[in-house]
Amino acid sequence: MKNKIFRLLTFFIFISTSIIAADTESLLNRVISINIRNEPIEDALEIISDKGGFLFSYNSSIIDKNQLISKRIQNKTIENILYDILGDSYEFRQVGNSHIIIREAFTLTIRPMEDRKRLTPAEQERLKEDIPLIGKVLDEKTGKGIENVVVYDSRRKLLTLTDSTGYYRLDIPVEQLNEGVFFRGRGYYDTMVQFDPDKEAKFIKYNVNLTPYLDQPGPIDKDFTLTATNPHTLGLVQKLVPTKVDVISNNIEQVETRVFQFTFVPFLSNTNFLGGSYENRLSINTFVGYSAGVKGLEIGGFVNINRFNMRGMQVGGLVNIVGGNVNGFQVGGISNYNLGKVNGVNFGGILNVAKDTVLGIHVGGIADLTLKKTTGIQIGGIVSTSVEETNGIQIGGIYSYAEKFNGIQIGGITNTTIKNSNGMQMSGIYNYGQKLRGMQVAGISNTVTDTISGVQLAGIYNYAKNMNGVQIGLVNSAKRGKNAFPIGLFAWYDDGYHSAGIEVDETTWANFYFRSGSRKLYNYFQVKYNFGNEYHPEGIGVGYGFGTFLMKRLNFEAGAVFSMTTDYDDWTSFYVNTKIRYVQPIGKHFNILVGPTVNWSPEIDGRRMTVPPHLWKNEFESGPLWISANFGLQFTW
Repeated sequence: MKNKIFRLLTFFIFISTSIIAADTESLLNRVISINIRNEPIEDALEIISDKGGFLFSYNSSIIDKNQLISKRIQNKTIENILYDILGDSYEFRQVGNSHIIIREAFTLTIRPMEDRKRLTPAEQERLKEDIPLIGKVLDEKTGKGIENVVVYDSRRKLLTLTDSTGYYRLDIPVEQLNEGVFFRGRGYYDTMVQFDPDKEAKFIKYNVNLTPYLDQPGPIDKDFTLTATNPHTLGLVQKLVPTKVDVISNNIEQVETRVFQFTFVPFLSNTNFLGGSYENRLSINTFVGYSAGVKGLEIGGFVNINRFNMRGMQVGGLVNIVGGNVNGFQVGGISNYNLGKVNGVNFGGILNVAKDTVLGIHVGGIADLTLKKTTGIQIGGIVSTSVEETNGIQIGGIYSYAEKFNGIQIGGITNTTIKNSNGMQMSGIYNYGQKLRGMQVAGISNTVTDTISGVQLAGIYNYAKNMNGVQIGLVNSAKRGKNAFPIGLFAWYDDGYHSAGIEVDETTWANFYFRSGSRKLYNYFQVKYNFGNEYHPEGIGVGYGFGTFLMKRLNFEAGAVFSMTTDYDDWTSFYVNTKIRYVQPIGKHFNILVGPTVNWSPEIDGRRMTVPPHLWKNEFESGPLWISANFGLQFTW
């Protein structure tokens, strides 16, 4: 047992260490080219950020909004371009992997670390002390206070939210004031403010004006689209994630990458309330984990919640909830609920849900649900559903549903598809499809409401609106089936072949026939009555016939005939009957039939039937064979 545990720990450690990436890429050293013509400086900065794939943070008051910029620069670093445009009176610093801070260059009253050894003990203590930063955050256009703006330091260690009037208070160490304080509100441009407090100041009061934007800014990373479905719309997430954490995550829209996150519950982790703003390479969650995403390995004791994407491996003791796309391997003890695309392998102990497309293997212990296209294998212990198209194999222990499928659909009891499909439907009881090219196999019944080109096989009943192919079942039917090939006891096609008539042969004076099926193959039923013949008085017969060769003037039928005594207490004859007749039309609906018959009767329990009048006969060991003649009149419609 100890060896197994050791191997398992070694496996997870190997995965964890193998997915930790290199240091954050330098945005300032990224090389781009720009062509700006007479643009306001704020628009010019937006062009640079779009080209470089990042966002700027700065206090709008330090920029001359009326300044126009015209620059054509080829293959220079972003840092050099900024100096070309803004000059030497500004300095630039990267924060995380998504932001560049612009601030005024000035001599800091609070000295850098290398100079602090020259400070007096009192001055060093002063740097470590907290100072209250208070004020209001206001809408630049309306002047009204903004609620739920996140105010936090550049290290993302300290934060607070504004109240309904826009008021905030943040207790922050003096030494961090020069690094900048961020103000971020949903629907407003980010603002960063630097402070240089007086040595004797007891607090700092500062009101901030935020500029609203009409359109949301574009994503930093193509893998983190701001338009992704929000998992906070789910009731379970609303109960597990505090409102404060949700508000902070939605306001700090930009996602940064961390190596490691440990979470007890969403508000108690090594990322404080900011878990929803980080994508983690390794995430360990005791009870409920909450993050922007996973790019490596995530293990949760109970629930894992990712706002955006999961790329790698995710294991949740109970539930995994991913608001974006899943690429990799995902296991949920009870359920996986993915609001984006799924590429990989997903196992949910009870329920597996993908609200977008699935490419790979999707398995739910009880139910598996895909709201869009599935390509691969979808398995539900009871129910398997793909709202749009399924390409591959779909298996439901009881029921499988696909709007459209190309492949194999298997349901323990029933299958349903409502659009054009190609492949095979197999169920224990019933298959339903709208249009199918392939095969339906059901224990009891198959139905196609439009056209099937292929095979229907059912224990009892097959139906298709348009049948092009083979139907095998006790009863076969179609609205249009003149090209069908039915195999069973009875077939009816509205545009097929139907006739009724009376015929005379060597055994019986009156044979009443009913024929129904397609032009290629039909069933017939025969009731015979013989006046004054004690050997073959009454009987019944069934068989198949077709007549689609030699200008439709020749007809071939083969069947079996069974006769009883007048007291119906014993059989008098049983024989196989084949007919080749010439068909002569009389008007539109009547035909005269005439031709030879070939008959054979097997010996049963040592008894042989009495051969009626004939043209030729031979007594074989297995039973008599004879040739006779047949004549009849039929009505067709």
